[in-house]
Amino acid sequence: MTWLATLVIAACPATSPRAEALLDVLRASRQAHERWRDGWSGAFGLVSLTMLSTAQLVESNARPAWYGGAAWTAAGIPFVFLQLEPEHLECAEVERLEARVLALAVAEERTAGVASHLLGLGTNAAAGLAMGLLLDDWVSALVNFAVNSAVGALTLATVPCETRGAWEQYRAEFGR
Repeated sequence: MTWLATLVIAACPATSPRAEALLDVLRASRQAHERWRDGWSGAFGLVSLTMLSTAQLVESNARPAWYGGAAWTAAGIPFVFLQLEPEHLECAEVERLEARVLALAVAEERTAGVASHLLGLGTNAAAGLAMGLLLDDWVSALVNFAVNSAVGALTLATVPCETRGAWEQYRAEFGR
């Protein structure tokens, strides 16, 4: 959370217990999403730089596959920044907070769902096929497909999805 958001929270007038519970859910969700985003963007960046560095050590005819793999891995960085993050809704009315928490819970479930995994597999298969056809290096294409598919699945499997449970707990406590 940024210092500005901290100031906004500190400047909020006293809120109802319902609004405060919802704000707590959004704050926790934001922190989880920021940790996830920062961790995965750093991992994708580090692996891409490692692949670029390693490409200099392999035979010259194998380098294009390493460069392609580094570029494809680096494509994961914008992916993690494009994922839905909770917006700052400090001091908002309860109904708006409830709608935001529920929408966030649904979006988290969709992001970590089967359709996202299938889309990732399809995208990685297309990239592997392109690499194989362009470079005529089917071993590297298959390795890139397998590694990027596994990393993509792991990335999606670690998307923070605690908001649904927090929403159900809120409903049980406040009868909504």
